[in-house]
Amino acid sequence: MALINCPECNKEISDTADHCIHCGYTPEMEAPKKGLIDYAFFLFAFAAVGYAAYAIFFC
Repeated sequence: MALINCPECNKEISDTADHCIHCGYTPEMEAPKKGLIDYAFFLFAFAAVGYAAYAIFFC
């Protein structure tokens, strides 16, 4: 058992604790973070497919 700093309040808590006793933070509170690159790739792919469909059906 070791002491680590809480990511939310930066106070020391046990590494085996399921929540911070100071602020109530739990690891489940963190939302998965999507990077900007993931969204940019999705938008680029969507635009490319849309442009290809436009070129095939309307040109």
